[in-house]
Amino acid sequence: MKSLKKKRYINLQIKITVLVFVILLSLSYFIGLYLSANVKNKALSISKTYITSLPSLIDNSINNFMVAGDKTVVKQLVKELSTDGNIIGIHIFDAEGDISCAFSDFESRYPNKYLQMIYSNYTKKETLKEIKSEKMDMLAYYKPYENKKECQGCHSPEKKIIGVLNINVDMSQFTRQLKSEADTVKAILMLSAFVFAGILSYVINYLITRPVRKLENGLKEVSNNNLNTTVEINSRDELEKLADYFNQMVKSLRKANKEIDSFQKSLIHTDRLMTVGQLTAS
Repeated sequence: MKSLKKKRYINLQIKITVLVFVILLSLSYFIGLYLSANVKNKALSISKTYITSLPSLIDNSINNFMVAGDKTVVKQLVKELSTDGNIIGIHIFDAEGDISCAFSDFESRYPNKYLQMIYSNYTKKETLKEIKSEKMDMLAYYKPYENKKECQGCHSPEKKIIGVLNINVDMSQFTRQLKSEADTVKAILMLSAFVFAGILSYVINYLITRPVRKLENGLKEVSNNNLNTTVEINSRDELEKLADYFNQMVKSLRKANKEIDSFQKSLIHTDRLMTVGQLTAS
């Protein structure tokens, strides 16, 4: 006869821990994918908020320039804002669509390709557009300045637009920052999955695996005809109830076993008396 193959059992603690760990890991992965997918949109939203908050500062300087007739106020502000790491450049176009050198040192700072991009996208309508190239991803803002009454002292009344403000923000800068934050969140989630799985494994071992192992050892003893075994579990839950029922079962078996032994001895004694009686009669 072929020998029966011994079944391989997997520890309940390992099963639950692995299951929860896989769920947490999958959840972390999908959250990471969601964060990565929204990096671009979030970067665009932040860039729009950031870029549209700057013109009010420049407008105030231009108003001061119109009152005092001093261009250095505007030029100084443009230079200070241009030092921001997120800003590629701030430029003021004149009425003819040329960048005014009085407010920007663009000729010494910016490459020709960049200048071609902002000139080719130049418009006299308020516009916010994303401009991309092989090495550059920027958000460009164009804001026209109308020829108001207070401006007509220096500009001809025939011109409707006397200039256009252009601000260009580096989108890749925001994208890199947000991607770095998303990667950090993903790493924290992954690490949390490992830590939580470890804690869960310990809790399962303490609350479930150890009591079940005690019951398992008790059942082994009973299967080996050891009816003097007991299982002590103090967990105040269903496992403790199970241990109590097990002890009652073993006690009942022990009592039944004693009654069977007593009955068997009685039968043997009766059988002997009958045998003696038969021999005497013979």
